[in-house]
Amino acid sequence: MEIDHDIRPYTVLQDVSLAAALDQIDANKSQIVFTVDRTGRLTGVMTDGDFRRWVMAQKTIDTAQ
Repeated sequence: MEIDHDIRPYTVLQDVSLAAALDQIDANKSQIVFTVDRTGRLTGVMTDGDFRRWVMAQKTIDTAQ
């Protein structure tokens, strides 16, 4: 088992766009990102599955927000 101590690929700032968070999910290949505030405190988690369920519930989608 490989342990990676660099958490940067798995974190995004809480105020980034949805598109940026999805890019990070795609880049880290783990299907998850952890949202943090400017001090590095964990504020949330977003998974690929969360996004898919959200998309299915929307009539229109703006990933730039």
